[in-house]
Amino acid sequence: MSIYRIRNIIIAAVLILAAYILQWSVFNNIPGWGYSPNLLLLITFAYGYVSGKISGMVAGLFGGLMIDVFFCDVIGYHALILVLLGYISGIWTTYFYSDDLYVPMIILMGSELFYSLAEFVVWHVLKSRFDIGFYLIHTTLPEFLLTFIAGVLLFKPLSLLIKKLNTVPEE
Repeated sequence: MSIYRIRNIIIAAVLILAAYILQWSVFNNIPGWGYSPNLLLLITFAYGYVSGKISGMVAGLFGGLMIDVFFCDVIGYHALILVLLGYISGIWTTYFYSDDLYVPMIILMGSELFYSLAEFVVWHVLKSRFDIGFYLIHTTLPEFLLTFIAGVLLFKPLSLLIKKLNTVPEE
């Protein structure tokens, strides 16, 4: 394994860990807020969109496992959702890759909506709580808006970093 590949793995691990800490420790503990942008979804999406399906799936796997291990009774649920979204974002890049921000933000928001609806089905519908209107207004909408803002602010620098990591310097 080359030094550049090891460097990329370490930087990806640091990015996923930083996103996890910010999402679950910093933003969730702001008094009166109670919501946070889905930074792990943003990292997964960025890796998938910029580097392809496999990178998005790996980022989603590790980000999702971190959520599952620390917060869920069921291990693998969030990992499965984020792996699927990483794969899908890697597929979109072959059709819609562009340097402007419109297309990635539309795909990111679609991913956030899918993630939120999957959360609703598993954690609410399976427990016979069917009030989707309440869930959409009080949970999905705030997280959707915060993820959109985080995506607008962080996607470009994140994609530039991932592109730079994917290029191997000439010797």
